[in-house]
Amino acid sequence: MQPAEIKKFIETRYKKSYFTQSCGIQIIDINCGKASVGLDLKLTKHTNLHGTMHGGLVMTLIDNATGITGASIGKSVVTLSATIDFIKGAKPGEFVLATAEIRSIEDSIINMVTNLYNRDTKTIFATGMSCMFIVDKLPGIPEKW
Repeated sequence: MQPAEIKKFIETRYKKSYFTQSCGIQIIDINCGKASVGLDLKLTKHTNLHGTMHGGLVMTLIDNATGITGASIGKSVVTLSATIDFIKGAKPGEFVLATAEIRSIEDSIINMVTNLYNRDTKTIFATGMSCMFIVDKLPGIPEKW
């Protein structure tokens, strides 16, 4: 598969996730071993009682970014563990990106780092470390491209 075909395959796969779609999460970029997802933060849909981005949505964005990053090297993954450092609250109207990148692969475990930030100002809202378990291979996607 060529890079454009890989990206199309992954985008089509993730459009089947009702939860992801209902949150308004978009795939922004996919490269080999790295991916970004994002959304336009809405007051009535994505915030907590303090008017900032809900912590569960932070985890959702990180989880989607890591899943797509796994797919970018031909692996279907699930989260074994994740830690998040909340740095600053995102506010409605901001476009928030989560970018995940592979740090290591050992047997059936992939370790990734993720940054959650404002697309325009690059202000960091959260960082994360995720340990992903490979459950399957995705046909036709090589580990390196």
